Amino acid sequence: MNINDNIKIEKNEFRKRLSSLRSSIDAIVKTKFDRRIQERVLDLPRVKEAESIFCFLSFGSEVATHELIKGLLACGKRLTVPRILRGQGIHAIPLLKWEDLHPGEWGILTPVAGWKADFAIDLCITPGLGFTTRGDRLGFGRGYYDQWFRENPACYRLAIAYECQVQTYIPTTGRDVRINAIATEQRLIEIP
Repeated sequence: MNINDNIKIEKNEFRKRLSSLRSSIDAIVKTKFDRRIQERVLDLPRVKEAESIFCFLSFGSEVATHELIKGLLACGKRLTVPRILRGQGIHAIPLLKWEDLHPGEWGILTPVAGWKADFAIDLCITPGLGFTTRGDRLGFGRGYYDQWFRENPACYRLAIAYECQVQTYIPTTGRDVRINAIATEQRLIEIP
């Protein structure tokens, strides 16, 4: 077994543990945390100044983004959301109104129609299972967001997560792209 195999095993163990930790948050508490995170994100100068924003569509126990997306649309942001295409990665699809979304693969809301954005995206609100205050990010294991980050290096990467997802260490490799900041229900962590 080589070092990459060991890191894969370690990452999968972290994914299981962090997914379980996130899923254990009480539903009422989760709703309060989601609201705090949404308010924090909408109040951020970077978000207010961004003309174009790419935001993930939450699923399961992830920080809820549906109201956040509606808030960004109400602020007049040029908003894009992901459409995952197997073998092609993530495409940022412009979203004009909430009603343009329908359940897609894995039951995740996705734009039914649309084209890949042909404009630069200023800020990406990104998901993940775990983060560190150094900017390390542990995703779901498919590498879709890391690939998208490499293709859009100028885009500011803002993770939203619950405080319990912020760890002192998570396993990473050279292919993992760091984030610029993390917004939790308790604080904003800006990574130097």
